[in-house]
Amino acid sequence: MLLLSLKYPKNIMNLISRIIFAIAISATVAGCDKPKGTGAAITSTVVERESGKVTMETLYGYSGENNKIAFVIFTNMKSEDAVSTVAGSWRGQVVIEQESGKPVLVFQGTPEAIEINGTRYGYSDGRVFLASYLNGEFTVNQCDLPIKDADRNDEITRLGEQQEVQDFLKK
Repeated sequence: MLLLSLKYPKNIMNLISRIIFAIAISATVAGCDKPKGTGAAITSTVVERESGKVTMETLYGYSGENNKIAFVIFTNMKSEDAVSTVAGSWRGQVVIEQESGKPVLVFQGTPEAIEINGTRYGYSDGRVFLASYLNGEFTVNQCDLPIKDADRNDEITRLGEQQEVQDFLKK
């Protein structure tokens, strides 16, 4: 910049500086709104039961340029009783505090399948999972509900409203 300032008048230098600044900001903003790669996240699904509203743990993985949902795990584990952790590479766990801190749900996803508590589920049979933990027993049901290319939060809400998921969560 010092070399340029010696050759060009001040108003041209200001213009060049503004153009460089605008290009740098544009490049930064263009890359910030849609992180690339894969990740996993935790959210909650609120269910209306006879006893009132209950918040359940929901975990999901996403990938690609548009952050498309790769899989969703709806659980019947209350958020207030659970401690969930996820990692950027489609893996995570849910620990129920009353169960002496041991994980009751452990998952690891790949582009082809997901492993939940040691059982492999291919995505060709569905990408939505209903994970239940009752009386020390863990079960998983795989659902063939279509996952749409929509905003992740909107799509999880839509999936959570599906009859099959609602029936599971209200038990």
